[in-house]
Amino acid sequence: MVNKDFSRPGAPQSLNITTLRRPSVIARTFSSPPTPHTPSKTGFARTDLNMLTPPSSPPRAGSSSELKVAYESLETLRSSVDTPRTSTYTSDGIISCPYDVGFVKDQNDRKQMFGYGAWSNVFKASCHAKAPASHGLLTPPCRSTAPPLLVAVKTPARKDAMTILRHEAQILSRLRELDINEDHIAAFHGIIDDESSLVLAAHPLSLEDHIKTCARTAQTTTTTASISSPVFGSAAIWLDLADKLITTLDWMHNEASIVHGDIKPGNILLRPTPERTDDNTFPYQPLFIDFSSSQRLDTTSITPNTLSAVTMEYTAPELLTVAVLKDPNSCATTASDVFSLAVTLLVAATGDPMVYTGYSGMQRQMLATQGWGVLNNVRSLSSRVPRQGIVSRVLEKAVLKKDMGRISTGAWIDLVKDARKDMAGQTKL
Repeated sequence: MVNKDFSRPGAPQSLNITTLRRPSVIARTFSSPPTPHTPSKTGFARTDLNMLTPPSSPPRAGSSSELKVAYESLETLRSSVDTPRTSTYTSDGIISCPYDVGFVKDQNDRKQMFGYGAWSNVFKASCHAKAPASHGLLTPPCRSTAPPLLVAVKTPARKDAMTILRHEAQILSRLRELDINEDHIAAFHGIIDDESSLVLAAHPLSLEDHIKTCARTAQTTTTTASISSPVFGSAAIWLDLADKLITTLDWMHNEASIVHGDIKPGNILLRPTPERTDDNTFPYQPLFIDFSSSQRLDTTSITPNTLSAVTMEYTAPELLTVAVLKDPNSCATTASDVFSLAVTLLVAATGDPMVYTGYSGMQRQMLATQGWGVLNNVRSLSSRVPRQGIVSRVLEKAVLKKDMGRISTGAWIDLVKDARKDMAGQTKL
């Protein structure tokens, strides 16, 4: 969450931030290999710089024995914090966090960090229901005795990042007000107004981490029969993930009127599905995070500079021209979101989040700018994307050049449903 980095730079649509400077496009456009653990120079305890979410193991000694990271524990903790029936809002229309929040620290009294980005740091924290106000002069306020809820707190890394995070909080506030948002995005608990810090649900796993785990398992279990299947073990499981992700993107575009702008495996968290009765279904509900590069479709205003921190391998080629990248008003579109999700699903099949592993940096840059050829290029690296296979069939129209008829989310959902029906029919035969 993050991917690796839970936070990516973004800017508010309704606020004037044209004076803000974002990181260099050249310095920020490529995804990088996993960062080995090194002592923090900032004094923060970075438990895993490549995770946006807590690890699945218990916290280290001294980090608060009450907190549990396993998802099952999070469900219990979540129910112990009374969520207010009505939300309160800041003056700029952001939901206020209704809880008392405290950072989790290690044995050296350092904040435990989940991840960091160009504009923010994400820390592990706990939250309690706020104590009711005391009306008796001699009676101290009563603090809730319920166990704390583990959360992720996204804080500005520097002063000029506060506007960026408030923009993301505005987007998240809008999304939280919509029906069934909990099926599509990680929960937003609100903003700590005086700090411009976002309080978000913590989940134990990202799609990127899951893909890597499945890829390692596939390396030792692959047979001649399965060598052309997605690393999840079957095309049916991959199709179920595709269905869930494309449905969420369709909801985001057509119900929420939001363009995400930075879709990749590290910006998708996984919530276990409690009642899984079919081994051919994906065992998690994917949840999108990191809306700092998002744009609203229901307004004519444009948030500037949102393309300055794209991950090239996942970015639509029409956004990677020099003219577009130099234009501060350039922004992602629904079509570019479709392309980014297609590459994300391609990676979920191959098991390689770097997309073009084996190529040099300059070669990867060239391949990214010609992204419509991503399927052919990846086939030279992986046997899991056969030309007539399910993965190719589902993704080929989603990676077309924009002016060549790239598929819409609605048509994409229908395509996946047809592929699932065909697969079910072949299984019966």
